[in-house]
Amino acid sequence: MATINVRQGSEGPSHDPYGYTEIEFISTDGEIECIIHSGLAEWIKIKVSQEMTYKIEDYKFGTNAQIFEQVCGISPHDAEKVDQRRRSRCRKCGSKQGEWTNGYPGESFLICVRCGNHMDYSFNESAII
Repeated sequence: MATINVRQGSEGPSHDPYGYTEIEFISTDGEIECIIHSGLAEWIKIKVSQEMTYKIEDYKFGTNAQIFEQVCGISPHDAEKVDQRRRSRCRKCGSKQGEWTNGYPGESFLICVRCGNHMDYSFNESAII
């Protein structure tokens, strides 16, 4: 089974930050690593087993997504859905039921209703700036 990691954050100047999403795909055997970055800048980085790294910069919408899908066999949109589905279940008890709770300003935690385990979190940087 391949590993998919989705990271979200902000980039750009502190007075006018932009949101970004990075999707990282690593094949089971480690032969393919692919990262697609969508935000202020759009880029894709592909690393294959022959130690060749390609960095393709193309600012046309959809091109990087098509390359990601050809290399990894899954679209960036579907990869995000897989990651969200993984985070929506409790790792401890398998429950799908969670309740959002606020932490410090800008923090939100998804807590499992059944066992109280942390299932997911989100951080809103604009709430503290």
